[in-house]
Amino acid sequence: MKDSDALWKKAQHYQKSHKYREAAKTYLKAAQIDIKKGKKKAASTEFSCAGTCLYNIGDWDQALKYYKEALEIDEQLGDLKGKATRLNNIGSVLRDRGDMDGALKYYKEALRFTEQLGDLKGKSINLNNIGLILKSRGDMDGALKSYKEALEITEQLGDLKGKGYLLNNIGLILREWGDLDGALNYYMEALETTEQLGDMKGTSSLLNNIGLILSDRGDLNGALKYYKEALEIDEQLGDLKGKATKLNNIGSILMNKGDLDGSLKYYKEALEIDKQLKDLKGKATRLNNIGLILNDRGDMDGALKCYKEALEIAEQLGDLKGKATKLNNIGLMLRDKGDKDEALKYYKEALKIDEKLGDLKGKATRLNNIGLMLKGRGDLDRALKYYKEALEIDEQLGDLKGKSIVLNNIGSILREWGDLDRALKYYKDALKFTEQLGDLKGKSIVLNNIGSILRDRGDLGEALKYFKDALEIDEQLGDTKRKSSLLDNFWDILSYRN
Repeated sequence: MKDSDALWKKAQHYQKSHKYREAAKTYLKAAQIDIKKGKKKAASTEFSCAGTCLYNIGDWDQALKYYKEALEIDEQLGDLKGKATRLNNIGSVLRDRGDMDGALKYYKEALRFTEQLGDLKGKSINLNNIGLILKSRGDMDGALKSYKEALEITEQLGDLKGKGYLLNNIGLILREWGDLDGALNYYMEALETTEQLGDMKGTSSLLNNIGLILSDRGDLNGALKYYKEALEIDEQLGDLKGKATKLNNIGSILMNKGDLDGSLKYYKEALEIDKQLKDLKGKATRLNNIGLILNDRGDMDGALKCYKEALEIAEQLGDLKGKATKLNNIGLMLRDKGDKDEALKYYKEALKIDEKLGDLKGKATRLNNIGLMLKGRGDLDRALKYYKEALEIDEQLGDLKGKSIVLNNIGSILREWGDLDRALKYYKDALKFTEQLGDLKGKSIVLNNIGSILRDRGDLGEALKYFKDALEIDEQLGDTKRKSSLLDNFWDILSYRN
């Protein structure tokens, strides 16, 4: 029989080398030896470490199994600190599976023990994880409060790794609110921390999040560069879950560039990983995105099948926020098919979920989409009512990106009414926010709309200037779909002049 201490050292070496599967096997061998020797506390730690290694490669069923074995030993020993750690770990597995209620229950129980023990580091971890759950439910204020309380503790303790995670998570909240500059500042500060620590997994996550900011701004090539750098790290680490996320995000960039074949290839590769990991939440995300591709190709039936399968998974997981997203996308597809009554039904069902969750950002999105659908039906008065309600929420949240989108849409209503002066004012307000955010894609859309107003007024020279500015952005971004649309506007100008 090998000595458990030697096996422990070997497992630690594997783990530091990111050979998580080998590390887990070695920890389990050590645990079995320690169980036989009556060294239960050591065995609990070894089972837990095995669980963490398996969690890192997305093998959640096995991770949960060994976390529970460790928890059972901690309860036998009356080890509150060990118990708190294991409860937190189980919560994280449930969170990644999409069982938010179950996860929150475990996190809160773990927090109670860390507070009882005066364990500040453990408390900061639990507060961070509770923040993750609150964010997933749309409670951004509650999440930010938890993150900031946890951040104060990490700074008090000099815990750089914990600080990096929390800076990242605060950045995520700011991004949700449309504060892209603020989010980027937090991500960059967190990235410095992870690189200082040699934390490759944390670095990959932050590179990905910086890519998301660039994507939000419309800098598709810049985003792609960051995603690919993050993907290289995930492949080096053998981090399948991380790899699926990066593949998905690369797929989204290619879709926005109009490369539907390339996008579908990346989404399908990510979906295969989700199936391998039995990651239902990831699978639902990928099915949803594949549905978007099929919808763009005009394969409405194929898209609907993907959306409905994704919706079934969200319902199975109790993932209400995910359910609202899937209902929204089914509504978008039905709107495109011309089935506006059925689309409205799906939007309203999604809106009810947003209101139940207190998810104001989701609610604003749904109100805007209902407005778009009503505009498509020619019901401009009601469309304007929904846009204005969405705009109020965006103003309440300080969501500049949301504001820019809705201001643009209100401008389009006014343009249809022939109120070109007021339409131009709304478009210019939207343009101001896209410039403030560095949102190049949004800026191109608004520049195009301003150009259209000027063309309608007969100011062809000024219209051409705006169309050219928009075209330059689309060429910079590699957005072939929008570039084609803008070239059509150039031909319109030329035909007007002739």
